[in-house]
Order: sequence, then C-alpha cells, then structure tokens
Amino acid sequence: MKTPLVTLLVPVYNRKHLIGECLDSALRQTMPNLEVVITDNASTDGTWEICQNYAKRDSRIRLFRNDTNLGPVKNWMRGLEEARGQYAKFLYSDDLISPTFLEKTLPYLQNDPEIGFVYTGAEVGSAPGQGKIYYIRGEQPSIFSTQDYITHSLYYQGHVMPNSPGASLFRLKDLKENVLLEVPSPTIHDFPDHAMGTDVLLYLLTCHRYPKVAHIPECLAFFRAHSGSVTTFNLTHQPDLWSLCYQQVKIWFAQQYQDHATLQTLLAIEWVRDFHKHKKWSPLQEVASRYLYNIEQWVPSRPHPDHLASDLSHVRYHTAQVWLNLKSSDQVFAGFMGYLGLINRTLFSTNLRDEPLTPQDRSLIAQISQTLSQGLNRPGAIQALLAATLYGYPHQFNIQYHNAPIPNWMTELYLTYMFQVPHLLKDLGELDHCVQYLNQWLNYLHQKLLSQPNSPSHQLLSKALINLSDLTPLLLSKHPQKPVLHQRAQILEQFLQQQGFPLDHQFPPRPQNRPIQLGILCQNYQSSPDIARLLPLLHHLDRDQFHIHLYALDDSQHPNQNYCRQQADQFTLLSNSHLGASINRIRSHDLDCLLISGPLSQRSHSLTLLSLHRLARIQATGLTTPTTTGMRNLDIYIGGSLTATNPDHYSEQLVTIEGSGLCFQFPPNNDRPTLNLHRSNWGLPEDTTIFISGANFRKITPELRHTWAKLLARVPNAILVLYPFSPHWGQPPQIEQPFFRQMQAALIQENVDPKRLLLIKPLANRPDVHHLLQQADIYLDSFPYCGSASVLDPLQVGLPVVALEGSELRFRQSAALLQELGLPHLIANSEASYLNLAVELANQPQWRHSQSQQIQQAMAQTPPFLDGRAFAAKMSLLLQQLVQQLSQPQVSYVEF
Repeated sequence: MKTPLVTLLVPVYNRKHLIGECLDSALRQTMPNLEVVITDNASTDGTWEICQNYAKRDSRIRLFRNDTNLGPVKNWMRGLEEARGQYAKFLYSDDLISPTFLEKTLPYLQNDPEIGFVYTGAEVGSAPGQGKIYYIRGEQPSIFSTQDYITHSLYYQGHVMPNSPGASLFRLKDLKENVLLEVPSPTIHDFPDHAMGTDVLLYLLTCHRYPKVAHIPECLAFFRAHSGSVTTFNLTHQPDLWSLCYQQVKIWFAQQYQDHATLQTLLAIEWVRDFHKHKKWSPLQEVASRYLYNIEQWVPSRPHPDHLASDLSHVRYHTAQVWLNLKSSDQVFAGFMGYLGLINRTLFSTNLRDEPLTPQDRSLIAQISQTLSQGLNRPGAIQALLAATLYGYPHQFNIQYHNAPIPNWMTELYLTYMFQVPHLLKDLGELDHCVQYLNQWLNYLHQKLLSQPNSPSHQLLSKALINLSDLTPLLLSKHPQKPVLHQRAQILEQFLQQQGFPLDHQFPPRPQNRPIQLGILCQNYQSSPDIARLLPLLHHLDRDQFHIHLYALDDSQHPNQNYCRQQADQFTLLSNSHLGASINRIRSHDLDCLLISGPLSQRSHSLTLLSLHRLARIQATGLTTPTTTGMRNLDIYIGGSLTATNPDHYSEQLVTIEGSGLCFQFPPNNDRPTLNLHRSNWGLPEDTTIFISGANFRKITPELRHTWAKLLARVPNAILVLYPFSPHWGQPPQIEQPFFRQMQAALIQENVDPKRLLLIKPLANRPDVHHLLQQADIYLDSFPYCGSASVLDPLQVGLPVVALEGSELRFRQSAALLQELGLPHLIANSEASYLNLAVELANQPQWRHSQSQQIQQAMAQTPPFLDGRAFAAKMSLLLQQLVQQLSQPQVSYVEF
C-alpha cells in the first residue's frame, strides 16, 4: 500500500452508537489518498467490534487498541505515533465531516508552506442541521496572520476562531510536536486525564511556528453535543477546572513564547475574573501563584495596606502595553469584546485614574498622547485611545475628535469616556486644561448637533450629553459659565423637542384675589445644607399671601423630606422616569412662581430636564444653584447684593436682595455627637496650631493643595486637619486614599512632612462636625470656589475663618457671611494675602482669641444669614413685585 497523503485520526472510547456514522463520514471523503487510524482506548461496550468490521471492509482503516484506558491525551498521541500521512486531522468519534472537507482544505497547506493550519466552520448540536454554526470569519475564504488567532485565543471568549482540532487540518509533524501531555502547573496535576486545554495549546504552538492561518467559511464539520461528550461533561461537572486548565495553558504559552506584557495581562484576566466571582479583590500575587512557580520573579509582593492600588497600577500598565502592541483591527476587536475589554471596563470603574502618576506612567501617557494627536483615523489610534481610557481623562490627551471614525463596537465606551471628568485633579493647571477641553468639546457638539438635528448619530450624541456630561470643573474654575451653559441648554432643548416634549406653554391670565401660588422644585429634600436655605421660606412666608407647593423627584422617606412636607401647603411626588407626566402635573397647578433649587448646571438629571420647560408664569433659581443655567425658560436668578454683583454673568435677569442672599434654618433633629476625641489625645506639642477645613474634596484643587502646603511650610508648628467627605456630596467610592496621597504629594513638594496632615473620614452628623471643629484653631475656606453652609459650622463654634473673595457668586459667599458678621478683616483678596492672614492668625494667639470672641458675640445677635423671618420678608417683597407684573392685561408670564 502506498503512503497516504492524509491521516484521519479517530480516537474512540465506548461510542458504539456513534462510531459508525463518524467512520462513514471519514470514508466518504472525495480526496481518496487517505488513511483512517482508529485508536480504541479499551472500550467495553462493543465499539471495538464495530471498528473491526469497518476495517475488514475498507483497507484504508488501520486499527489499534490499548490494553487499558490511557486517558484521552495519551490515546491521541498513540494515534499520532501510528499515523503515516504528511497531513492529518483529528476526527473525534462522535463528530462528522463533510465529504469535501479534505478536498477543500488540503490545497492551502500544499500550496503555501507558511500556512500553519486551515480551519472551516463547524456546526454544534444534537444532530446535523439542528445546531448552531461556529468558527465563521467573514464571508469569503481568507488567509490571515497567526497573531490574529493568538490574540483571539488568548483574549476573546467568542467562537470566531476554533478551539477544537476537529475543525482543522494540520501537518502531521506539527501535531506530533504540539500535542503535549501536560504543562508545568502549581495547581493542575491531572492534564492527561481530562484533556482540557490541550486542544487550544495545539493551535497556539502551531501559530508560533507559522505566520499564516487559512480559513474556509463553510460548515464542513459537525460536533455532536450530548451528555456523553467529554466537552459537555467537563463544562457541566467541572466548570472551574475547565477555566483553570485553559487559562493555565495560555499562561504557560505566553511565558514561553510571548512578551512580558502578554503574560502579565493573562494573569490580570484571572485576577479580574476572580474579583467578579468573589466580589472582592485578592492580592494579584495570590491569584498568579495558581499558575506560575517562582511567583516573585513575575509578580512582586506588595505591602498589605497598599496592595490593591499597586496591583491595579501594575495591571493597567501591562494591559495598556498589550493594547498598543495589537496590530490589526481584528485583534483590537477580539481583545475589546473579550477579556481585554473586561479588564478595561473593570479598571475604568475604579478610582485608579485619580491616583498619583509615576514617571513610568507619565512616559506612557506621552506616547499615547503623541499617537492620538495624529488623528483617530491613523494606524494604532484606536489602540492608543483604549490605553488612554485606563490612564487619564480626555482633557489629558490631544484627542482629534472631529469627525472621528469610531467603530460601532466601541461607541458606548468612546462617548462615556469623552464626557468624563476627573473626581480629583492631579496637577497644577489641570483644571484650566479640563475646562478648556469641556468648552471645545461642547462647542463642537453644539455645532454638529444643531446643524444636523435629525442625524441618528447626532441624536446618540445628544443622549450621551444628557446621561453622561458633568460640568463640575467649569464651576470650580474662573472661566465664563454663561456661553457654555447656553450652548448646553440649546442642545438639551433640541433633543427634548425631537422627543415630542412641549417646552413652551401659554398660561391663562393670573386670577385676581388669590394667594400667590408658589412652587418649590427639588430633586429631593434630604440634604440638610440645601434644605436649610429653603426652610426660612417654609417657616415664615405669610400663608395668607402665599400657597406653597413642594415638588420632589425622589421618593425619599428621609426625615428631612417628611419635615419639609409638613411645612408646605401641598406636596407632590413627581416621576423621575416619566418626564411628560411631571410636566403636566406641575402645569396643572397653575403656579404663579416656581423656585427651582439644586445643581442645574453640573449634570443633566431629571431636575435639569424639567427646568428647560415652561412650568409656571415666573421661573426662578439661585437659592441653592451656584451659577447661571443658560436656560431660556428660567427667568430670574435670585442672588445677594454682596454675592451677585455682575448681571452679565447670568442668562436670567439678576435680581438681588440685600446682603449675602443666604439664610440658614436647619430642620430639627435629635443628633448627638458620636466622636470621642480631644486634641490633648493627639500627642501634639502644646503650641501646635491646628488648621482645619471641611471644604468639599472637589473644591480642593491642586492649586489650593499647594497653597495649604505653603502655609504649613511657613507655620512649622502647625498641622492641617481635613474632613472633605460628606454623604450629601455623593463622592465616588474609595476616593479617600487617592485624595490623601495627592495631598501628601503637595506637602512633600513644599518640603513639609506629610505626617502633618490628618484626614477625617465622613462624619455622622453636624454635632460631630462641631465637636471636631472645637479641637481646631483656624478654619481655612476653599478658593476660588468657596463654602457657604460648610463655613457656617466653624462660625457656630466661634472658629476664625480665613476666606478669599472672588468676582462671582460662588467665589463670594463665605466672604459675604463674614461681612454680615462685621469681620471684613478676615477676607483676603489674593493667595498672598490669604497666606499672610492665616500665618498672622497662627502666630498671634491673642488676636486669634479676640476674633473668636467677636464671632461668638456676632453669632449670638442673630446675623442676617440666621434671621429667617427677615430673609422671608425680603423674599416675600421680591416675589410680590414679580407677580405684580402678571396683573397687567394679557400677560401670562414675565418677559425680561
């Protein structure tokens, strides 16, 4: 008998009901020069006898039997030892192949020695014609890079590339060399018994030897899914072992033949999967030790308190390197849709980007930024963009987003990323860069969206703006607010109109001789500082003159909301999810004036979308809204004469009441201090000066951190205590440590011992805040965005406050409170004067004590910002004057 060209390898064990159909498919091949090598693994059900009968009828069959069951892999190897063909394929005993399988696949290997294997589509099911088709890549036969296969295999859990050798034709010599019995593993010691991972490793090792793979997008193989299948059994009864084995062979392959970043990323995949499985992070080294010996060589150990941040940073660096090393769009797609995408999404959701950067990080960021600056249509740009999402925010990279060709599969991540801003700014000048980016990005969106409003892609952009945008950095900066917020409002209006929402409404003339129908609209009434500004109206407006409707969007059972509800004449819970119903509900109450309270400018939540509509004859904001809104249907911005000094800053008509425009009355509660601390227990020298601040962590910009570091450098006997977190502010989780490290970094740059910084975790209640403040000497207000309610707390305990007055309302409120107390000498007008004032207070304890006494005396006399009755009287007069204009004939709402 002449030497066959192809060997079909049929390993079998106890398949008497299936082996015949399998052998028939082998013998019906239209390429006749073949042999069928059957290796029976000591079957006991009559399979051997069936095979013998087939061998008697067809001389192309060569039959071998093991005396004992060797396990699947050794049985495969037995067949390879007996094979004589130049080419070979495995045909497992429960599978089938099309008659033309060899005829169509063989020419690729015969004609091109650079092709390592050729594979076809495969059907998986209980019977031919009843299953699902896998392993189809495109519509035409193709030859592609083996690196594409390696990328798919290592990172993608899809079914475009084959795992089972049953769909492919190989050279026999490659099968003999690349079917391995086992790989070194600290955990798995029974590879020969179950064959899990051997098949994938065969493909990977073959790809390592050749540059090309060939593919025929026809279903020429059938894999039978049944309870007796080895694959089905393993997936059903040993899923964890299945996953462990397949990842083990990939990690071993990467360790032997791939670069360091690939190995580290495969370890990271298991680390991230372990996190999602157990809902907690294990040390990376602990997870990696399941797969590698000498683990210290591959993953360094970390100090326990910081292991998570260090491990996350380690994984990020190597994942970014893998992204940057991917060459083709197919590789990028495979990585994104597979485990690389899982790592990206997981890291993207952490606070890692808020951590301080290492020199290695900054070098990589420069490389990424250089690539992105050349345009997103250039080779490698999408890879660089994916790496950028791990390292920073869009303002940190020179992203050429104009008409960017973003693949459909990446659109969601792209839009989410492009609207992101940092929770914590790292570098001096970064706030300006961030705001500049937001201005340019929103200007670009404004031009695109208003010029082509009906474009589906532009409507997607509008939705993203509503759901994802955060303009908080704009509020923190000194950049003009009005133009950007006006553009944002126009985009939002256009989107709402396209959705059919009626933005405008014509109210009938106001009925005479009725109380003013006053509405107050909030997201909710939970936050004590925000409620404190509304309670003077609820407590003291004359109910013979005003009928007060409260509206809330959140169904909160918080005691504060219940208290406010009791103070109002009417309370209406609106729908967060049905905007149209909420619009109609408010309009049905025929309001004369609606005060809208809340952060309308940062995010586009339900309150923002409602505020774009005409809901009352007069619509006003300002009490708890720190800046203009840019909204056409908001008529009035109410400020104080000491805070809102320039009408040009507002799209609304600015009206002011005398003084700060602030007044606080807190809801009653029975909170008591839970803290048990005293500065005498802190181990400080008696002459230590304690500076303290409760400014929101986002207001503590890099510039302010360095100012405070300079202050500590000038006052060597001082420490700084910060309590920058509050449940009311909705800070992201795990932000405390990154904030603390950035503060420490600022101190170190000014040669200040970082141990002179004390960070306090969120406090339970206001009595705790007051107890903490009583341990301090001087309160440092933030700037340029200052405090208001947060400054009230130190004043209530008689603590001197150092404030810096700026040019806009959100930069002037703390200074206005001090002016109303008769303490203008505690107000600075520059960073230098702020530092000098703080140093003077620190170095002159007697003067500091006199200031404290003066504050206590002024607070005891009920200053304007605590006089709810007087504030309500001012607001009553203002509201009546506004409503009087509605009495003119044919006027249904006020136009300014």
